[in-house]
Amino acid sequence: LLTGTGAPTGTTAVTDASLRADLIKRLGASPTLVGLEIEVRVAHRVVYLSGTVKSRAEKAAAEHIAVTEPGIAKVVSLLAVVPGGGGY
Repeated sequence: LLTGTGAPTGTTAVTDASLRADLIKRLGASPTLVGLEIEVRVAHRVVYLSGTVKSRAEKAAAEHIAVTEPGIAKVVSLLAVVPGGGGY
């Protein structure tokens, strides 16, 4: 369980759907995570990451992106490291 950055700044309410969309965009923009299938679910500002990655570095990169996303309270990583896995 990883702790996020907490409540977003400002007065705009952030929905789980918008948090998920923003996080998917950030994960997809990471050169480290290109071509990986990482499922992202958000419920009550808690992110659940699942799927497979090819290395601990990829897992750490995905978790870091999630935990630093503004508005995220917690990150639960269910990512499995499978050398040679994680691609399409």
